[in-house]
Amino acid sequence: IDTSPTVADENPVGNAIKQSTIDRKDIFLTTQIPNCNLEEIASRFESDLTRLDTDYVDLLLRHKPKNANCTEGWVDLEEYFGSKRALAIGVSGFTVEDLQPLLESGKTIPHVNQIDLNIYELDREMIDLSDKHNIMVQSRSPLGDDALMSRIEWDPVIQKIAENHEVTTYQVAMKWIIQHGWSTTFQPIQKKLEISDADLVGFTLTRDEMRELNELHQDISSPSSPPSKEGNQELEISSAPSQ
Repeated sequence: IDTSPTVADENPVGNAIKQSTIDRKDIFLTTQIPNCNLEEIASRFESDLTRLDTDYVDLLLRHKPKNANCTEGWVDLEEYFGSKRALAIGVSGFTVEDLQPLLESGKTIPHVNQIDLNIYELDREMIDLSDKHNIMVQSRSPLGDDALMSRIEWDPVIQKIAENHEVTTYQVAMKWIIQHGWSTTFQPIQKKLEISDADLVGFTLTRDEMRELNELHQDISSPSSPPSKEGNQELEISSAPSQ
């Protein structure tokens, strides 16, 4: 469950977990610190735990607003990780230029790098950097914005593949992410689609289908950054879901 104080979903999520019959250890709970104000990190995290009614989170992300520097506050997340109040720590919304100094100065490599990633747009340079340091890449918006969601829904390539597996085009778009070994949050458009969108284990895209889908994307790496050695290579094709 991916939560954030900026969308005010922590209280209802905390209440739902408390009222459910599911053990807390069986729920993977994520929250984030939404800015880079060093003086607010501790108070914000304590507030997050209170609203979620839990004494730990499974993943704590440092979300970087545009034109901000979040490198210095990484030591606070490392302390939460060391005390097991956060079982994993990561970053969200960082650029390569943001992540590089953190990798050089931090004692703990981020476990997760949450980035903009969908079937049409990916940052090859960021993915290569994450792979180099064994950081799990996670899509924070697997279907993109409204325009991209509409494009996914009506794309003839995706429609054909969806028909082959009797699933939705949104399921195909998210399965493409999973089969590349990346992880993803969920982005349900309508409540009735939540269950179908989350059902990504009932089908597997073939190598040919993955190849067709790979051809849909464009690299959104920073134009000012030099291409990585692997950056111009074709995406590795997988026909088996990641574990």
